[in-house]
Amino acid sequence: GINLLSCNGVRISHCQVDTGDDGICLKTLPDFGMTCGKNSAGEWAPDYSKPRIPCENVLIENCQVFHAHSGVGLWAEVIGGIRNVIVNNCIFEGTRTGIRINRYPWPGGYVKDVQISNIIMRRVEWAIELTSYLTPSKVKPFPGAEDTPEFSNIHFSNITATQCSIACEAWGLPQRPVHGISFSQVRIEADLGFNLRDVSDWVLDDVTVICQGVPLIAQDVNNLELRRFSGQAGAATLPVVQLERVREAWIHGCTARPGTGTFLGLVGDEHHNLRLEHNRLGQAMQAQGAVTPANSWNTCTHAYTGSRLIRETGDRNPWLPVSAAVLATLRRLWTPAQID
Repeated sequence: GINLLSCNGVRISHCQVDTGDDGICLKTLPDFGMTCGKNSAGEWAPDYSKPRIPCENVLIENCQVFHAHSGVGLWAEVIGGIRNVIVNNCIFEGTRTGIRINRYPWPGGYVKDVQISNIIMRRVEWAIELTSYLTPSKVKPFPGAEDTPEFSNIHFSNITATQCSIACEAWGLPQRPVHGISFSQVRIEADLGFNLRDVSDWVLDDVTVICQGVPLIAQDVNNLELRRFSGQAGAATLPVVQLERVREAWIHGCTARPGTGTFLGLVGDEHHNLRLEHNRLGQAMQAQGAVTPANSWNTCTHAYTGSRLIRETGDRNPWLPVSAAVLATLRRLWTPAQID
């Protein structure tokens, strides 16, 4: 795809990318090719004596990305920091992730001052990933201040995503949550909804999530505002919103859809200052109640989609992110022998 490494003042416009790796990706120096060898723990690590050079002032607009690792990625090597980025009017189809803002938890860095708007996604595995955890197995318990990444002041608006596996996954670190994030005018249809952990100062305004699980799970969250939020869970036994250890939540102007069981489900009693005001929850069996926690970690396949070149050469490439909606269509149109 297109990779920017510690660039300043770049415009990417009217591009079509079809690749097996990241479609459009922003990274910084020092990267993992600039190492000083193994550290005292026997791990390869960035050389912090090298200058940290940010990637900044980037505009990505009117682009299409197909069959990629991510549509737009701000992730992995962000040690130097990524800031002042606009992504506007793009289409992502068949990618593993639509918008990926993600990094290893130990080499530090930041991603901040990002605006993402007017995006259409179809048949992606993660619509939005925003997490300090690259994979749970790689997480170190307590990275120091030098090593802790920061994600802040990131705004999503006018997002439509269909046939997804996961709507949004956002995991911060307890000592530095993912903070200052907003979503407005967002509609996502997925197997799983929003999954938030160790985040703070989040606003979801005019967000609709249609999924097979719980539309919104929030755990260890501080200062959450849900305004005009609407969700449809996969069953009446599942809540629309599930909160666990949440402090300062304001839920207002929200609507319960027909068939809703519990709109606001509370796990445990470690909550502080939860406010429900001016909502339209008459179609729910109950507005608020205690619930058993639903699964808060994803069940995605971590599929690797491969590139058009690989497919055209005839190499076998069955790994595609197939959501429940797509799989139902395949089962209706294909014979069992045609489905791998």
